[in-house]
Amino acid sequence: MIAQKSMIFDGGQSGWMKVTWKTYQYNNNFLKTYATYDVKDPDTKKYLVSWHERYTIAKVTKNNVKITDWTDNELCPGTTVTYDKTKYTAARYYWRIYRHNIINI
Repeated sequence: MIAQKSMIFDGGQSGWMKVTWKTYQYNNNFLKTYATYDVKDPDTKKYLVSWHERYTIAKVTKNNVKITDWTDNELCPGTTVTYDKTKYTAARYYWRIYRHNIINI
């Protein structure tokens, strides 16, 4: 495991939420992140698991990374795949670009 974090944020209509994630690096060209999103119950003041997400970042060519996002959230598509043009390795892409997007929810 190379990174782990938990943070609380205002989810708008969903109310207060907590996201917890762990990222595993298998090599410089493949990483996987597991995230759990919890919603705060206004009555009990406890956080309840709402959905899970799994992201993979893989270097697929010299100039591209493939980002696969899977979720069990009923309001989102199950899996999305995007490509980003970069010369970074998957690991460097995670630290310089992708992780910043997770932290700035």
